[in-house]
Amino acid sequence: MLRFSDGVNIDTSGELRVLSLHDGLYVVGEGICFPVDSQEEAEQTIRDMKARKEKGKKSDEENA
Repeated sequence: MLRFSDGVNIDTSGELRVLSLHDGLYVVGEGICFPVDSQEEAEQTIRDMKARKEKGKKSDEENA
């Protein structure tokens, strides 16, 4: 949980998702939180992160 001095709390647990706050959009989940410029960028970022995660799992399985 991220807690900011302005009273905003962001739960970074759970699956990757887009969070819209008064100051902009964020990609949140899996312990991370970072700003993005648009809904499209957020969705692309989530797709890219999921693809990298899957690629890592496949690589681990091949090396087992």
